[in-house]
Amino acid sequence: MKLKLETEFDQLGFEKIQEDLLTDEVNKLIKILRETMEEEKVYASYNLVQSIEPETISDSEIAIKMAKYGKYVNEGVKGTKGGKSYAGYAYTSKKPPYKAFQKWDEFKVIGINPYAMAYHIYYHGIRPRQFVEKAIETYKNQ
Repeated sequence: MKLKLETEFDQLGFEKIQEDLLTDEVNKLIKILRETMEEEKVYASYNLVQSIEPETISDSEIAIKMAKYGKYVNEGVKGTKGGKSYAGYAYTSKKPPYKAFQKWDEFKVIGINPYAMAYHIYYHGIRPRQFVEKAIETYKNQ
């Protein structure tokens, strides 16, 4: 996902102003993204929320990056017996690693069996949360 700000500042030589404006807008979007994840109860991992950060591409472009598995939580993953994915992600023969759910169990503070959770997700998938799209919509409507 990239947010790009193009202004007349380039022609006027105000690169620092442009960069500051762009950074402010990206930071606003990141804040909204984190708030949306909290509101939507996207608790895949505390690390996912913390991994969201800006990445400077150029003077006029900053990308927002997050942990790789954020795209699966956002778009969903179809399980072998059900579920849906907006991006076509699906489990076929490889199950999610149970070790990923050991840390998740500590974060959620509930007694789950990581093996059982891995099988459940393999069969039923990961529900698409669309937190990125919701955050962008909120940002646009400010």
